[in-house]
Amino acid sequence: MTYALASCLSRGGKFIITPRVPAAPSYRRSWEDYCRSVRLKLFFGNRVNRDFDPRYHVPNPTWMPPAAPPFVQDHLDDLWSDITAAEAAVAEYWHRGKGARRSNTSLSELRALQELKARDDIIVKPADKNLGLTLIGRNWYMRECYRQLSDATTYEEILGVPVEEVVSRCRQKAMATIDAMSPKLPSNERRWLVANTNKSTAIPEFYVMPKLHKTPVKGRPIVASHSWCTTPLSIWCANRLKPVVDRLPTVLRDTQDLLARLRAVDLESDTPITLSTADVESLYTNIPIDDAIGAVYVTIAPMFDPHDAQDVMRALEFVLRHNYISFDGRIYYQRRGLAMGTPLAPPVANTFMAWLEKRMFTLHPQIKPLIYVRYLDDIFVVQVKGLVPRAHLWAALLNMHPNICLTCKHSPRSVDFLDLVVYREGCSLLHRVHQKALNKYLYISPYSCHPKHVITGFVRTELIRYARNSSTLADYLRICRAFSQRLRERGFHPRFLRQVFETVHFGEYPVRDERPRPMVFKIEYGPGSLDHAIPKIISKWYEGTTDGFKAIFPKPVICHILGKNLYKMLVRARVAT
Repeated sequence: MTYALASCLSRGGKFIITPRVPAAPSYRRSWEDYCRSVRLKLFFGNRVNRDFDPRYHVPNPTWMPPAAPPFVQDHLDDLWSDITAAEAAVAEYWHRGKGARRSNTSLSELRALQELKARDDIIVKPADKNLGLTLIGRNWYMRECYRQLSDATTYEEILGVPVEEVVSRCRQKAMATIDAMSPKLPSNERRWLVANTNKSTAIPEFYVMPKLHKTPVKGRPIVASHSWCTTPLSIWCANRLKPVVDRLPTVLRDTQDLLARLRAVDLESDTPITLSTADVESLYTNIPIDDAIGAVYVTIAPMFDPHDAQDVMRALEFVLRHNYISFDGRIYYQRRGLAMGTPLAPPVANTFMAWLEKRMFTLHPQIKPLIYVRYLDDIFVVQVKGLVPRAHLWAALLNMHPNICLTCKHSPRSVDFLDLVVYREGCSLLHRVHQKALNKYLYISPYSCHPKHVITGFVRTELIRYARNSSTLADYLRICRAFSQRLRERGFHPRFLRQVFETVHFGEYPVRDERPRPMVFKIEYGPGSLDHAIPKIISKWYEGTTDGFKAIFPKPVICHILGKNLYKMLVRARVAT
């Protein structure tokens, strides 16, 4: 590897190269899109349709909302006049040669990236555990993929059947499944399912992410199923199951859910406890499809209307039994387990494990610990010593199902779980931020072609996370010092970091409730163009609008459409045959 290529790749997969030619996007399209959103808000107003779910909206690109009233259109025309005047001034600035700027990438680095893209003997993939971009020899990559696909208990190669026939059969079955659903299914959901199923024709591509932290290095199997005919039904079914999963007592929604449970624990100072964590080995591929279907039905039957439950089970069974994948021009059928990549996999895995846990604690109520929670395949347990021997619980967990295998760790003082270190201090269970030893801290480079507020936002958001996840000020200050040092090593200026760090203080930052959808003004980001001035132009324009306009329309939020980063430039799911 040349120094130029290593230097460029070391900036991380999110690094965006500055365009050589100053970006000159057309703001006319951005303004027209904003005008359309204004007219839509006027047309629909605040009408609420309880049967309509915006997630299943099928847009009609030919339909145009009615024209806006004159007082609204006049304000919109004024905005376009302001943008046009500023655009002309920027164009004149560049024409006089005053807009010269340095690129964030040298010619040798650009040449090295182009040569890497052209090579067919090297495959670029993101490493598992977010360890950055990895350059893999094609021979090793192909051997690893075929090694995993040769597992006859999980995969079966489809021989003698053309790709077009596999696609046609699966799409017909998907449409038959949709047609068989209850007439009570909302019409917009049915229309969305039909429209997206007809568009989804690409068989999911199988690929692996290298596990660099394993010896020897192996690959984590992933199935890119975003365009397969089962995907619409998988998304719909996952949306139906999510509220059910959120109500399961042993399932964690996120880190904040765990923190709330830890705060509720009040121990006696002399009460001995054991903190434990466990990891389920290869959970997705070890879940039997029949058992998963049964677990989901038993869970949703008491909560759903019979027609809704029947619809969910139809969709679920179709998705789980049509896991087709392609690799190197060959087609395989996944006979066992869940495809890692379909939206339905996480809620089904959670429901299956919760069903096993409920059955276990029903049969053996005496082994239920002080805390037992799980985030997908990661388990956290707090047991009080002396009530029931610790081994009884873990023996029951290991015998929940013949396919479920666990690796466990126990400690009387502290354990690592998710992004936390949970430790005991006196009568409480405290926590601080956990960062794995193999973490490479590949933060966005300050030289990346991102808007400044994006760079500032990621630093500030990380600080807020540290403040939430630290029980004590000492823990917070310790992780902040380490964070500051790592950012400086990535090239961030101390003065910039000081300004951002001063905006966040130690304390509890409550998670924000769901906010209403804002009105957005979208622009393509390109340094040297009008993008840096657009927020000021819109703010000044909005302040000059009438009170009647402000009462109807909130201030538009600027949304930057970013350029292609190194990850999108180099990584492909499909391997050229």
